[in-house]
Amino acid sequence: MSESAVSPFQLPVELVLASTSPYRIRQLARMGVAFRAVSPALDEQSIVELDPVATIVARARAKARSVAAVDDGSAAWVIAADQGVVLEEEDGRSRLLGKPGRADLAVEQLMELAGRHHTLATSVVLLLPGGQLF
Repeated sequence: MSESAVSPFQLPVELVLASTSPYRIRQLARMGVAFRAVSPALDEQSIVELDPVATIVARARAKARSVAAVDDGSAAWVIAADQGVVLEEEDGRSRLLGKPGRADLAVEQLMELAGRHHTLATSVVLLLPGGQLF
């Protein structure tokens, strides 16, 4: 079935995707759920926790809260996500790799990852109107 053949079904409340990423929009659209996409107003690079995975979780939560704050008073459910590559260093610590932004930096990251243990971590959160976070 093609993407255009999917008819969105309506949830009992509005669903807001806290992202304008074409990839995330396509993912949610494929599910056939009616939603609108809103760009979170925050500098996610400023959100840093001691643990790289905790950083990814905190960023997803912040994106959801940022969009919910703009829609203050809305009864919408807000879904947000963040992901990153966590590289384990030789000393046992781990490091969250940033988005390379350019092809040459992407190649550098791939070379750094080659043969080393790393994890792609993803956090998806759902924020309900009362502030309850899942």
